[in-house]
Amino acid sequence: MASGLKVGTYTSPHFVKYNERITINGQDVSNETFAELATKVAAAEEKFKQKGGTQPTQFEVLTAMCFLHFAQENIDYGVIEVGMGGLWDSTNVILPELSIITNVSLEHTNVLGKTVAAISEQKAGIINLLCLW
Repeated sequence: MASGLKVGTYTSPHFVKYNERITINGQDVSNETFAELATKVAAAEEKFKQKGGTQPTQFEVLTAMCFLHFAQENIDYGVIEVGMGGLWDSTNVILPELSIITNVSLEHTNVLGKTVAAISEQKAGIINLLCLW
């Protein structure tokens, strides 16, 4: 941002309201824009379910809203926090320039695994390697 770039952030959880999860240059998405994004994603969700798709989670819906907003606003960079783990997280549809894993501990063991090694494997899922053959 200090270099004049447009930077979006997507974080979880929110502390006061959902809007603060999606920001551009430090400004929360407005209530009006949040509602517009929710409406567009809800329409896409209905089409997806009509074609046999399953009900997305709340985090998946918010992630879709975030990526739609960032695309519409043509951001230069996005700082995207994964929801849980990384390997199967809905944020893992992007090819990052940089991936950071801050800590690995026994958390979310009912989903990520019972050991630090199993959880590490899940968290390593945010690391996308482009292989050239």
